[in-house]
Amino acid sequence: MELQEKIERAGALLEANKAIVKKASIAKFVQSLDKALDIFLKNLEPELYRSTSEYVELAALVDAPTNKKVLTKQWFDDKANLINRKFAKFTKKEKEEMIIELVKTGQAQMVIDGLKTTPEKRSQHLFSELANLSEQEARQCIEKMKPKEIEEFCRHNQITTEHTKKGTFDRKMTTPHVFKKLQTVRDYLKL
Repeated sequence: MELQEKIERAGALLEANKAIVKKASIAKFVQSLDKALDIFLKNLEPELYRSTSEYVELAALVDAPTNKKVLTKQWFDDKANLINRKFAKFTKKEKEEMIIELVKTGQAQMVIDGLKTTPEKRSQHLFSELANLSEQEARQCIEKMKPKEIEEFCRHNQITTEHTKKGTFDRKMTTPHVFKKLQTVRDYLKL
């Protein structure tokens, strides 16, 4: 008899004779079976989800060096909130558990789509968001950005960048170009 047939037969017997579970001679076996099934399911479910294409793709995206900037603690906290879980440090094991839970709850495809968005598209989306903010709010967002992020943002949005005599990126001289382009877009949107 196969395992599945045994489980079905045990379920049918217990369903037909619910009172027998309370007998002292049987209760110990039922408890053991219950614990064994819990352990079985705890180990089987993750293995089933690991073999799905969503798991494989999401695990690859989480491990990809190109997504390192996106995968911050805040990003992991946001994704953990999707599955109503809390993770302490996001160790390799916790990341794996989170990916399994995302696949299990059907949230994985949304996360995959978000990670597949290229840095260029992220910068363009950020530019659109900044254009819809007031100048003061946009200034605050840009001031929070690191110089390399601003340089990448400018490159992706065809904004002129300024450099020092040594060739390093000059944030102070580039920021007016950003606001000029944002103002141009705001003026266009008003038409």
